[in-house]
Amino acid sequence: MKTQFTTLLLLIAHLSFAQTITVQHTYYTCQFDTVLKQGILNDYWQTAEHRITPANKVNRKGVATFTQDDLINNEYQLANKKAYQSWNKVNPQNKYDVGHIVPFEAMAFDLGAAKETMLFNTNTAPQSSYFNEHEWALTEKVVLDSLGKIYDSVHVFTGVLINAESKLMGYVYVPDYYFKVAEFEGQQMCWLGLNDATNRDTNHSDIVISKKLLIKLIKTYYPNLKTGL
Repeated sequence: MKTQFTTLLLLIAHLSFAQTITVQHTYYTCQFDTVLKQGILNDYWQTAEHRITPANKVNRKGVATFTQDDLINNEYQLANKKAYQSWNKVNPQNKYDVGHIVPFEAMAFDLGAAKETMLFNTNTAPQSSYFNEHEWALTEKVVLDSLGKIYDSVHVFTGVLINAESKLMGYVYVPDYYFKVAEFEGQQMCWLGLNDATNRDTNHSDIVISKKLLIKLIKTYYPNLKTGL
């Protein structure tokens, strides 16, 4: 009973007092929830000017270290390398990757832009390893390669759905879902992926969702969030 009561209080606190702040990076914008202490919706423009080529592609091995984000206060810096290592060491069957929100590959046209994707809390969240490396990786590839090679300007939104009842990685909230929206020439494609070790699907087409249904779900998690969608 005590645990249920505590969970209820946390949920009420989130719904009543959560404050979203905007963190502006050079090439993407982050909507950051100060109660959940997590970036919940990031967006950027994928343009022809920023297409990745062999000549401009940044080698991830050279900037692969995740760091804290200097643009948010220390009190919001819950996730770090130790948090992931500690969890994965004792939970080998339920490991979490440091999951990107804005993908590294989308910003690999510029060293500074690429480094700005390697930030705990604002641009990363715990992501189930299999989901991250299979279904979600293919979803990101559709946006970056398929749409990116056809359309000169694609507005990409990526976010995570978390509330006070979501699972915890130690003291860091784990998203229930990752979602992505790509808007281009009056059209859009949307995906919603279950962030759980039980999700063994490898087909990105299986997580396609209508924009109307996705926005409805987002609003159940974040009633006051202005998504821009």
